[in-house]
Amino acid sequence: MIKLASLIYLDAVYELEKQFGAEAFSKRSLRHFILTSQLYVFVDNDDNVIGSAIILKRKNSNRCRLYSFIIDDRFRGKGVGKNYLHVLLEQLTYKEITLEVSENNKPAIGLYTLLGFEVTGTKSEYYKNKDNALVMKKVLDKFQK
Repeated sequence: MIKLASLIYLDAVYELEKQFGAEAFSKRSLRHFILTSQLYVFVDNDDNVIGSAIILKRKNSNRCRLYSFIIDDRFRGKGVGKNYLHVLLEQLTYKEITLEVSENNKPAIGLYTLLGFEVTGTKSEYYKNKDNALVMKKVLDKFQK
């Protein structure tokens, strides 16, 4: 199930976020995303957090940005991320969504491509470790304005 996160999920999301290493958001940043209704959690039947996504939205815009997407290491490679991201994308009411992903993150690039994202550009030395980022975009099938 996908839920808009509340502060009860802060610690669990922070533990997931640590998997990003140097690129991980601080607990304070995650709290901000929760309080501004931009953080979604993916939970199992027992309400355990197994993933999260941050969607940045702009007022009066039909575009949004997938700012962060993470699935617990224990569930990677099993289709869990694909299923959750697909459902989340179906729920969004925007015309298009963009994201940045490390050009070295082949599994994520494969997932995003499978779900209909296309590479539209690159950003040099985008990450703290100096990796380049691919900029990807997907036009969403259904949207409301």
